[in-house]
Amino acid sequence: MPEIPELNVLAKIIERKFRGQKVDRLEINWVKKLNAPKEEYQAAVTGQVLQSVSRAGKELCLNFKNRNVLSIHLMIIGTIDLLPVDKPAKYSIFDLWFDNDEGISVGDSFGQAKLSLNPKQSHVPEVLTESFTMEYLTGLLKDSFSVIKLILLDQKRVVGLGNASVDEILYASRISPLSVSKYIPLEKVQELYENIQRTMDFQESILLSSGSIEETFKMKDKSHRLIHNPTITHTEEGEEIVREKLNGRMTYHTASQIKY
Repeated sequence: MPEIPELNVLAKIIERKFRGQKVDRLEINWVKKLNAPKEEYQAAVTGQVLQSVSRAGKELCLNFKNRNVLSIHLMIIGTIDLLPVDKPAKYSIFDLWFDNDEGISVGDSFGQAKLSLNPKQSHVPEVLTESFTMEYLTGLLKDSFSVIKLILLDQKRVVGLGNASVDEILYASRISPLSVSKYIPLEKVQELYENIQRTMDFQESILLSSGSIEETFKMKDKSHRLIHNPTITHTEEGEEIVREKLNGRMTYHTASQIKY
């Protein structure tokens, strides 16, 4: 599943390529997860100019000049490609074509990837926004006996972070993902808070500087991840990476991360 760094990079590429372009047509091939009739989607964006592309939580948002928004959630295995392609996606969710005969296509063999029209905004604070403050994070943790990783992954408490991102942030903070939240010292919570922004920025910069646009869209390169990376067994410092499941999620950490 693409997470904040990958989605931020995809948003920048799509905006750079299609900003100011007018939608020629929207072909919706999978209607089961729509939040409105497909004709309503098509009427909302056909002939409209793409103004910007942004990220909200785990979704890409295509923002049009008429103030309509198409949001894309790739879920677990959804893929996104630039059109035209030599071989159309076998399990296409939708194809969005602009008037320059180019566009984007989303596919998902599980049929889980979701295209939403003008989605409702979450009232839960989202990381990397002004609503997610140090005070808010401290309040989440100070009385909780839940382990820190599960708190950070709970989208009803914190919007945006995914499994790999949390492992990377906790590794940068040298906090074990198995730490009981209320026992983490305040100075380490401050470090954790600062490392959310720092880690996401670092990973995004690596993605932007490595590989072609086509490779970026495939999202198979994990070299921007220092620990949550199945292709490596040790950190850059030579420490062994421990892999174990936590509530069904594969978790990557090291012995040097302190368990509070």
